[in-house]
Amino acid sequence: MNESFDTPAAKLPVLDLQHLNNLELLSDGDESFVGELSALFRQSTPAYLEQLRSAAEKNDREVVRSVAHRLKGSAANIGARRMAEYCSTIELKAKTTSLKISADCCTQLEQEFEACEQQLISWLLHARN
Repeated sequence: MNESFDTPAAKLPVLDLQHLNNLELLSDGDESFVGELSALFRQSTPAYLEQLRSAAEKNDREVVRSVAHRLKGSAANIGARRMAEYCSTIELKAKTTSLKISADCCTQLEQEFEACEQQLISWLLHARN
């Protein structure tokens, strides 16, 4: 994968707001649940992204696959559908091909996280008012 993502995932929303609303409903109105889940996602993701970039630079496909899998689950839990799909694409490529994961893909995933983080913060502020 020597280019950025060119998949149907690009058409997915950055953040699935209905997913967040459903999480809030499932928590019986406990505002801290989604807030804690969000905080965990926002705190853990930068380290995963760094691990992914480092493994991609070394062409360590097993570590790339493993980290992409963890990121995919974390993103899906919070409703970051596009990020989860990008991670799924990376995971599949690392598992099934010998192609190197490009720095552009890592950068694009980092930018996707930043966009998700901004929308998540906005949703949390709006949901609290």
